[in-house]
Amino acid sequence: MGRRVIVTGKKTHAKGETFEIGTKDRYYVNVSLLSLKTQKDYDIDKGGEFYFKVHRGTGHNRRVPDMGEIHLQANQGFEARQDFTLWTEFIQLKQGDEKQMELEIGLYERDVLKDDTVFEEKLPIKLGGESDYLILQNEDGKTKAKLKIAANRTRY
Repeated sequence: MGRRVIVTGKKTHAKGETFEIGTKDRYYVNVSLLSLKTQKDYDIDKGGEFYFKVHRGTGHNRRVPDMGEIHLQANQGFEARQDFTLWTEFIQLKQGDEKQMELEIGLYERDVLKDDTVFEEKLPIKLGGESDYLILQNEDGKTKAKLKIAANRTRY
């Protein structure tokens, strides 16, 4: 009769490792542009060259579009055919943390000497809620941007 070989494994887990589900909340935040419309002629007979700057606190900055601008003349609109993402981020919170974040969004019109600020807004984003649709506009209401904000809970 043959011998039966029994192999015992080594302990390969890390010190203090457990196989319980973590107590952290993970969220996927997505801010996208649906449309941009203007009734104002920013540059005479040339139209305006628009771009967005989005940042959260310090260190995280984004310019959209990365290169170039969105060209619009007076009474013209830009409709995004696909998802025109301004900001995406995965956020991981510990249990009991405040489920809200703040994001700063600015729309700028490009000029040769100095870029004009159309609007700058601080958006409070509620994590885990339903998708929100916001309309941001300048002071006289002639330039408007429609945004979709989604902050869904995720396992990843």
